[in-house]
Amino acid sequence: GREGYEANAMYFYDKFADHPEYIRNLHFSYVVLLRALKKAYPILHKYEIRTGNIVDDETAMILLRRLLDSSILTSCSDVFTAFDESLMFRRDGEGGAGGGGGSGLSDADLKFPTSHNPEELITVQQNFKGVFHNVSSILDCVQCQQCKLHGKMAMLGYGTALKILFMTNEELIASSLSRNEIVAFINTIAKMSEAMKDVRELTHLYWTTNGSFPGTTGIQPLPADPLDAAVGAIASLANAGLITTEREVELVKMAVQGNQELLVLGKHYSTDLDKFFLLLKDIGSGDQFTQPDAIVVGTGLAGLAAALNILDRGGNVILVEKEHMLGGNSNKASSGINACCPNNSTDENTDYVESFIADTTKSAGSAAQPELINTLIQNSAEAVRFLKDRVGVDLSLVAQLGGHQHRRTHRPKNGMVGAEVIYGIQKAVKKFEKTGQVQIFTDTKVSNLLRADDGTVTGVAVEYLAGNEDDNPTELMAPNVILATGGFAADRTHESYLSKYRPELMRMPATAGSFSTGDGIGLATAAGAGLVDMDKVQVHPTGWVDPKDPSNPNKVLAAELMRGVGGVLINSDGERFCNELGTRAYVTDRILSHDPYFAEHHKWNKEHEIPTISLVLSSSAAQDGKKHVDH
Repeated sequence: GREGYEANAMYFYDKFADHPEYIRNLHFSYVVLLRALKKAYPILHKYEIRTGNIVDDETAMILLRRLLDSSILTSCSDVFTAFDESLMFRRDGEGGAGGGGGSGLSDADLKFPTSHNPEELITVQQNFKGVFHNVSSILDCVQCQQCKLHGKMAMLGYGTALKILFMTNEELIASSLSRNEIVAFINTIAKMSEAMKDVRELTHLYWTTNGSFPGTTGIQPLPADPLDAAVGAIASLANAGLITTEREVELVKMAVQGNQELLVLGKHYSTDLDKFFLLLKDIGSGDQFTQPDAIVVGTGLAGLAAALNILDRGGNVILVEKEHMLGGNSNKASSGINACCPNNSTDENTDYVESFIADTTKSAGSAAQPELINTLIQNSAEAVRFLKDRVGVDLSLVAQLGGHQHRRTHRPKNGMVGAEVIYGIQKAVKKFEKTGQVQIFTDTKVSNLLRADDGTVTGVAVEYLAGNEDDNPTELMAPNVILATGGFAADRTHESYLSKYRPELMRMPATAGSFSTGDGIGLATAAGAGLVDMDKVQVHPTGWVDPKDPSNPNKVLAAELMRGVGGVLINSDGERFCNELGTRAYVTDRILSHDPYFAEHHKWNKEHEIPTISLVLSSSAAQDGKKHVDH
């Protein structure tokens, strides 16, 4: 006898051979569901799934849209037009099925096309409610709670399909369907799809075992779609615990990408899982990194955010960082991140997008690029939500800092924003090391971009700074390479970009890490990339000065936060000389204007000493800025 569940074609034949109407009803019901799905396309394609888990929500929306865009909704359009759902409740001209309430659906829930005769509408409505009342009553008698749950889910899903079909296009809007109805509707389609597939496979199994069903012509059923067959077989192996989740992800991705070996295997062996599993071992290596989807060079916030977005969508990533630790200059950020308008304020000074655009445009001056400014600001709120919801960073404090008319700079209650963000996002990225989706190379410098004959970038050549080149490849290949390597403020050599584009700043101190040498710019230009705005080097107005070593070229940033909490700038004469909440360019100009040559020519002489000013805070302001000072 059998020791586990397996397909029993003979039992299937015994139950359905004398009742072909059962199979016809299944087909009819499936078409009703598909008709409803097609009619609800405009709503469902834009439907936003919000459960609080960004990854699951994004995955669910992608799968839903893939279902809506599948070929079955267009290929079966001729069949769809031949149906009239009202007929499913009519019995050879009889009026009603006896009905009344109890179904949980009110009269307002049942809307019908205006072309129906009013008397027919009443009849259909009564039959509709009566049928669901009867089904509901039967389900209440079922003892198995799981069976009862599945039954009521299917009833709600099918009822939702009919509700969609009985509504006019004008009445069918997103608010007319509840979340529970949509969930039940999609789940019912999935269950019906599985039933359709089971019927096909059991029919095929019986046919191959016994020749044919009685009364059939002996024509072999059409083979399953190779992609569906392969993915179904892979899912069965995963459910049985025969392959790991990582291997399942790899194989499904190979199938979706059209791997011919896998699709052929699925077409011919999907009904024989033992052979499918045996032959599957020769397909793919199980090593997810034979070809990553992208190589990201640089692990500041830009690089880590790019990597995490790819990983969340099922991709594979190689991260390359020349330092021993991840984070780059993003680790140093302390004031916050500007965004409008994720509930920034509740008073009459509530922020708005146009104000943020105006402030940014004013700050940019003649270099303003409206299209880029609009992109930055329109996506700023979503960026903060991403850091809060996906990365788990506390950004609950909101302040008004330099150059802004409103409170829109977000930072944590505890710790500095840069350190908190980098800690959270690298933790999220490193979780994918367990699944094999990400490899991280530290102490590794990219020396060159590899290119094909047509100039396409195909990967990177690397140097291992810690001397482990014997254990790792010197060339990493991928169809996409993302350069997120930061600026060049720390390179003070005569061949540096700073010397070439802003030589007057060569002796001005910098807060950027020593690793900020413009590597990515050099890699890109060597591969033929163009450059823009290389002279737009921002000078931050304030940095901490060590009284024992005032001329040290490496400074720690005295962030906008210190002025935002109430700090006042005082010159050597004890005078306040600017609005501390002005733009960085404005405050910098006011500080440097203490130098007579700069005040006259508005150009800095690199041979001159930089003016030293004092930052004065009240006791309460000093307390608000204490974390930054301690940090």
